[in-house]
Amino acid sequence: MSKSRPITKKELKAIKASVAAARNSFIPAHLGFFDICGPTGAALLDKRLLLRAYRWYFGRTMFRLNQPFVRALLLEASDSEDKTFFIRLGKVLSQKPVEFSGNRGFNELKWFLVSHWAESKDGLPELFYLIPDALAQLCRHKFRQNSLSTEVVAKTRQRLGLKTFRRQKLKAIVCGGKWTFPPVDKS
Repeated sequence: MSKSRPITKKELKAIKASVAAARNSFIPAHLGFFDICGPTGAALLDKRLLLRAYRWYFGRTMFRLNQPFVRALLLEASDSEDKTFFIRLGKVLSQKPVEFSGNRGFNELKWFLVSHWAESKDGLPELFYLIPDALAQLCRHKFRQNSLSTEVVAKTRQRLGLKTFRRQKLKAIVCGGKWTFPPVDKS
């Protein structure tokens, strides 16, 4: 039996890039509005972003209609006779603003996968090394959910866009209350 190749720097970089992209999905949508406050950031505000901001309660309080840079946008739209902008603005302002309720789609399973996928911590190896059954078994134990299936864990990983590693897979075995991770024998 030939020994499998270890992970290359390029493969590890691709896996870590997938973790970074998944981690960005947990950033609350309204944090981007903080980049625009103040006179220097006002130049970044355009009509499209203003319409997006006004969907949220936070955006309406941050970008009041009487502020100079918002007024400048409204005057610019008026001068260019941009009727669609004013129609869209009217629709957005007529709707009830959405409150922020934390992160988009956050749950413990997603956060566990993202935070442990490419880092060994809490006595666990990098999760990308685990076979799907071992990963599901570990998640069931971690969250005390016996109903958590392999398919649910695998689909969650896929939806997050976390890249897998095909060689040097590990199993997860509990021996005397302690987790061990022996390599999978492919012979």
